[in-house]
Amino acid sequence: MKKILLNIFFSALFLASLSAQDNNWDTFFESSNYKQSPNYNNSINYLKRLEKFSEYAKLVAFGTSPQGRTLYTFIISKDKVFDYEALKNSTKAKTLIMCGIHSGEIEGKDASLLLARDILIEKKYNDLLDNEILIIIPVFNVDGHERISKYNRINQNGPEEMGWRTTAQNLNLNRDFMKADAPEMKAFLKLWNDINPDFFIDLHTTDGLDMQYELTYSIETISVSPMLRKWINKTFEPSFELLMKEDGYPLFKYFGFKGRKLTDGVVEWNSSPRFSHGYSSMRGVPGVLIETHSLKPFKNRVYATYSALVNMMKIVSQNHTQLKNQKLENDKWFLENYVTGDKWLPINHELINKFNKTDFLGFESYLEKSEITGDSIIRYTKTPKTFLLDYYTQYKTSDSLKLPKYYIIPVQFSYLKDILILHGITFIENKTAKKVLGEFYKLPDVKLSPRSFEGRQLPSYNVSEFSREVNINQGDLIFSTNQKNFIPLVYLLEPKSPDSFLKWGFLNSIFEQKEYFEDYSMEPIAKEMLKKDINLKAEFEKKLAEDEKFRNNPYQRLNFIYERSPYYDSNLNVYPIYKVDAELE
Repeated sequence: MKKILLNIFFSALFLASLSAQDNNWDTFFESSNYKQSPNYNNSINYLKRLEKFSEYAKLVAFGTSPQGRTLYTFIISKDKVFDYEALKNSTKAKTLIMCGIHSGEIEGKDASLLLARDILIEKKYNDLLDNEILIIIPVFNVDGHERISKYNRINQNGPEEMGWRTTAQNLNLNRDFMKADAPEMKAFLKLWNDINPDFFIDLHTTDGLDMQYELTYSIETISVSPMLRKWINKTFEPSFELLMKEDGYPLFKYFGFKGRKLTDGVVEWNSSPRFSHGYSSMRGVPGVLIETHSLKPFKNRVYATYSALVNMMKIVSQNHTQLKNQKLENDKWFLENYVTGDKWLPINHELINKFNKTDFLGFESYLEKSEITGDSIIRYTKTPKTFLLDYYTQYKTSDSLKLPKYYIIPVQFSYLKDILILHGITFIENKTAKKVLGEFYKLPDVKLSPRSFEGRQLPSYNVSEFSREVNINQGDLIFSTNQKNFIPLVYLLEPKSPDSFLKWGFLNSIFEQKEYFEDYSMEPIAKEMLKKDINLKAEFEKKLAEDEKFRNNPYQRLNFIYERSPYYDSNLNVYPIYKVDAELE
């Protein structure tokens, strides 16, 4: 009997222990005394517990990493809307939160776990979910997240161990939003199209000088519609900065130096669409980049990020109708002005050399001589100092273009369509050959970068335009600019765009000469050409007279005429994707 009673006692104790564990919703971050971040499995298992506990949350897979790990979204919806198609058509504002795109900068994940717990278990912020659905990517760069070490970020103050910046394929996902080389990015772009978000947040940690600010932020206002710019300037930024200040987090916009040091002035960042929030704005969605500061303790960074997430939730919920409407107005405005209208679409911007004065909350510093470097190293004190700085925030359009009616991608380059589809772009495949006047680009003075960047050899070139008759052949792809997502179409296909296929090295084979001449064959042809063409002869003699290196180089002299002969490759350095301005059946 005594043995039976003991068994009952220990069984009850065990069940009580399990029950206590089930009721313990401390995150790994909290239980580690705010010094550690959980690995990927532990992070996902915590979300699975939340999913099991609450009918208002669901973990949904959206892709697979190169090393075979599952990519998830964690959806919190008061209406239990978890299907992507249903999410896409929801009348509520959808906020998409991305954590761990750079997996060493991981406090966004831990802040999001706290937020999910507080919503689902502690029943906080439930009123905000009347108008809003949260879609959290707990870790985007999952393979980098699992490359865990305490040595991964030398400039960062915790956690004790952290992941790696790049993917298992050594790609930086926050340079990949346009070219979409990484499997993770392909999955994300499909997710974007599937859910059609209304607000986007990307969570990071930055390096650099020490300062009083726990975090900085950036939201793109240049390449957006006037309606969205007005909402950002008049509603979002004042509300966000006030709410964060009330929480004890004064803000400064994410910045770079104008020169080599702080006192040379600071520059507000203008993001291209290869970056997360630049891409978001290109798609007509307000995108916020959060950058906590790496020198702040990990605990501080997590709670500063938590505060930012809650306050942005409040702003989105309060403005959900306006956010939904402005996205429709944004699409309409761009189409009416740049496609059916006569405005030229900006594709490049440059900083204007004008500034305002602004206060910057930094720390006093001094220079210390280093025996290692032989130079001085900056050392920061903990003495607060307010700097009055030159602040550069204005940009102007440096390059723009009048849109054609169509872009034509020849069938032999149709592999590019897979990336275009990921950006929500539509096209038709040509069925019947038709002759048209095509507008082409010639690309002289081509140079390839001496080192690869993001696994690609980047070309630089000049651009000149010319027209010629050409057949649109069967199988060629016809892209109308009169479509919702025409901006990523233009940015990817225009050679002048900094994020075009051409700039990213997708078409480097067009720069390679494949046929050459022997001097014994070309020399008699050159003689005949100079004899028959007085203009060519004058151009050749002028070059001889003015250019000594040319005059003393037999090959260059003969090549000069070869390049102007019918034997020369007419497609060399000619961009094969062309534009058509006539209406096509």
